[in-house]
Amino acid sequence: RYTLKCKRKDLTMKLVLLGDLHYPTLESSDAEGIQIRNTLFQTLFQCLAEEKADAYICVGDLTNSGTLQDLKNLMDLS
Repeated sequence: RYTLKCKRKDLTMKLVLLGDLHYPTLESSDAEGIQIRNTLFQTLFQCLAEEKADAYICVGDLTNSGTLQDLKNLMDLS
């Protein structure tokens, strides 16, 4: 938690910062790997939803491959 002091009042802003999630593309035959990956990211998003913040910031890569399909798959887990 960071507090910015100014003459009028104290302002506090809670930021959640994530870096380089790298959602991996997996072969469709890797059912166990897909389940583990999906559970990991669903749990991460659930924890983020429970963490009340003023802003959520993700820096770096969201996916390994950068494809639109991987981004859609990642967003479907949120």
